[in-house]
Amino acid sequence: MGKLKKCVKKILPESTIKFLRKIKLLMKNFVFSFLLYRYNKEIKKREKLSIFDYKKLAKQLVIITKEHGYNAFYGHDHVIKKYLKLPSKTVLSCSIEHGPGPGTGLIDRIEFDVDNKYGNVIYVASNERKKMMEAYLPNKKIISIGLFIQYVDSLLNENEYNKKKQEMGKTLLVFPYHSIENVKINFSITDFLEEIRYRSKTFDTTIICMYYQDILLGNDKPFLDAGYKIATAGHAFDYNFLRRLRTIIELSDMTMSNAAGSQIGYCVCLNKPHYLFKQKVRYDMYSYGCKSEKEFAEEIANRTSIKKPNFSYYNEAMVEILKTFGFYHEYLTEKEKKIVRKYWGEWE
Repeated sequence: MGKLKKCVKKILPESTIKFLRKIKLLMKNFVFSFLLYRYNKEIKKREKLSIFDYKKLAKQLVIITKEHGYNAFYGHDHVIKKYLKLPSKTVLSCSIEHGPGPGTGLIDRIEFDVDNKYGNVIYVASNERKKMMEAYLPNKKIISIGLFIQYVDSLLNENEYNKKKQEMGKTLLVFPYHSIENVKINFSITDFLEEIRYRSKTFDTTIICMYYQDILLGNDKPFLDAGYKIATAGHAFDYNFLRRLRTIIELSDMTMSNAAGSQIGYCVCLNKPHYLFKQKVRYDMYSYGCKSEKEFAEEIANRTSIKKPNFSYYNEAMVEILKTFGFYHEYLTEKEKKIVRKYWGEWE
């Protein structure tokens, strides 16, 4: 390819080469604009779907964006632009935390732009995370803005919400711990369904909010067979993900899950009580050949990060979280709010 470029420079005059470069750039911009148009059209189409039309919402989606790395996942780039009062077409010069919650301390080179290709600023949710990141990346400016979901609006207006809420009545919302790319989550579905059945006795409606990866894997079947309604916040590449998640949470009266994740912070932030059912979860790292969560985290650390996982910190956090949310009651306590502010972030 290098020899070909040299030959072209010898044969063609400089003015022609410049003209061809302009044509190439125009074509590149045209293709991107066309793909972006199709992407936005698909997002708008999905925006009109019901939260219960989960199979259509979970369909694979190719993301078209100029944003760096994971910034556009779940619509996080829209959150930061709203926080900074920037126009929607602005391309951010920063990195955004993938999801709020207690982490292992693993620093992903791509997620946090360790090499400063896209700017020196990282936005995170909690002050706890901010302190951790400042210790690991002293040359970066870390800004904590609180829980991301507080900056988005529901997909339903007031009248639509009231109508839907009246139809559903008292609602229990359940978040099964979800799989991700290369990692399939396994737990005793029988035990979890039994706990859901026991807790749902006093509710009119029980909704299972599933992650798109598990829907694509067919993990919806046991919940369907048990007679529960299934909803989803949609694909990770859908910028309405957080808006749809807020819609689902706000329709509930009580929430529960079987592992600590961002859902705890988001539910408490939106003033919904949360119950954490203690259950053993197994991680099947089918694409990496790993046999345990620790082995998987270390494998990812070797591939992408600058910091080994800190499992002692993570385990201590999990103990504190389980002690706080591991008891069922249909109200929020000040202790629960304090834990969420510590590990997940502030809110107003």
